[in-house]
Amino acid sequence: MDPRGSLRELYRLADETRPPAPALYIRGQRSVVGDLVAEVLLAPDMNTKHLLYGATGSGKSTQLRDIARELGSAMTVVDVDFDRSGIGVSGISAFDLAYVIGVRTLGHLDRDRAVPLFDDLAEAYADGDETDASALGRLDDALPGIAGFGDAVLTVAREAGMTLLPGTAVVSGVKAVMHILRLRTKKAGVVAETSPRGRRLQDKLEAIFAAVRQAHADRPIAVLVDGLEKVNGGAGRWMRETFEYTRLLTDTSVTLVAATPSCPFSETNSAIAAGWAPQVVYGFAPDDLDTLAAAIVRRVVAAGIDPDASGFGALGGRIAAEAGGHPRHAMLLLRTTVMTAMKAGRDVVVAGDVEAAAQKLREQLAMGLIEPHYVALRKVEQTQRLPSDEVATSLFADGRILVHPPTAAGPHRFVVHPLLQGWIAAAKDVADDR
Repeated sequence: MDPRGSLRELYRLADETRPPAPALYIRGQRSVVGDLVAEVLLAPDMNTKHLLYGATGSGKSTQLRDIARELGSAMTVVDVDFDRSGIGVSGISAFDLAYVIGVRTLGHLDRDRAVPLFDDLAEAYADGDETDASALGRLDDALPGIAGFGDAVLTVAREAGMTLLPGTAVVSGVKAVMHILRLRTKKAGVVAETSPRGRRLQDKLEAIFAAVRQAHADRPIAVLVDGLEKVNGGAGRWMRETFEYTRLLTDTSVTLVAATPSCPFSETNSAIAAGWAPQVVYGFAPDDLDTLAAAIVRRVVAAGIDPDASGFGALGGRIAAEAGGHPRHAMLLLRTTVMTAMKAGRDVVVAGDVEAAAQKLREQLAMGLIEPHYVALRKVEQTQRLPSDEVATSLFADGRILVHPPTAAGPHRFVVHPLLQGWIAAAKDVADDR
């Protein structure tokens, strides 16, 4: 392959905004996938409910996709990806989520069977709204508005020239965002499972699940939900209202796995008492950076590049360390490193390319930081704890503060992103000189 073309291919494969194809993915030491899948498959009929807690960019979405692949051999997987769907997450409730899940599940039925089930579901969902069920549109309008993250994985795999399973359909997420799944115009709020409205929706949802099981040789169903991080404001309250104050989702006859916003790291909750089994997703801890470096090299090889001859083999560990083990930042650094080398007219990378990429990301991470942010960051450096204020939690949610997993010596620790550590110290020196 032409060296420049290979670098362009690597630039594309390192896109941090898209999920990795299965062949590019390597599980970290603390991946939750193995334990979660084993628990589900031990007794699929128990219909267990799981929440993935993790910071933005820590790999929740990637691990959800891995869970989907693992469960797909034994279960019917219903995947919902709000990031790729034409659905606004802001203000979405458990009642709305149940409706969205029901519509997405209908994609596993032929149209003749699905249409009347959709009509019944829409009527139950529209109950008490300002408009009737007809305002929600038809199944043919609603279903294309919900993307699944499996679609995204398969699209990436095909574009990378990787082998797909026979008969696998590839659907572009663009189709979803061009359509809009219509939700109720009047917010339903917290709808109890014991209320008449809640029971009606549950009945229609269970009818859909039963029809899908019947159509697929009684295979159990696993529903996986991603993209809920974009809940605007009040994430802690939203978590409680969605996963604790109602059992609309926990009482369903399916296994359910949902990735949550990052707020469980800064606010306590009682999701366990409500029937959910939380799993904590960390990035790549300091003792696991070699795995992240290996994931970088795997992309290099997939692009048709010799890691040693190109310089990537020696620099993969440097990229992983500069990213602080943050998967999304590592891919961003890799892409910027490739771009820097190509702009210089080289088909090999050097340490200076990584330094330039790190400086660019450092400047991006420092944008918007004002004195209260520096105070919070210095506090984290001193205590390895997250201060109890909105400034610190926003820095964590934005990736300026990272979290490392617990050890035998103590609980999880918060650290300032390594690319900011030097600048935090410099800012302190300036403040001390005043």
